[in-house]
Amino acid sequence: MKKHKKILTMSRKHSITGLLFVLPWIAGFLIFFLYPLCQSIIYSFSKVTITAKGRKLTNVGLNNFRYFFTKNPYFIETLIAFLKDIILEVPLILVFSLILALLLNQKVKLQGLFRTLFFLPIIVVSGPVLNMLLSEGSSTIPLIEQYGLYSIIDNNFP
Repeated sequence: MKKHKKILTMSRKHSITGLLFVLPWIAGFLIFFLYPLCQSIIYSFSKVTITAKGRKLTNVGLNNFRYFFTKNPYFIETLIAFLKDIILEVPLILVFSLILALLLNQKVKLQGLFRTLFFLPIIVVSGPVLNMLLSEGSSTIPLIEQYGLYSIIDNNFP
């Protein structure tokens, strides 16, 4: 009996390749976003009690929301503070971000100074952090160190 080999078309191969590239993102989305979101929705309609055997969920329907919106004394106060922060901070952050992006990317006088001032904290902090990691041996890979590749690279390349 002859086996028929299934031939993949070029578009099918591209589709599979694209799916393989997107697969880690999809897995991360499902694990770190969708699952916690579903759990939060389940918890919001339940009374959660911790017992020796684990979590016990008792369905309370909309009672949690009724209490939160009507009887919680801090809700209105917290909501007003949150809205004030959003109304003030979001426009300020957007304006300063746009100004900073323009200063860093447009041909203006002192563009090099602006870029230096912007990246200076990153450069200053990265030096001590890398020195600390290197002194503790965190940057070495045992397999490469075993064959002496570090010394070959160090001796042959400037």
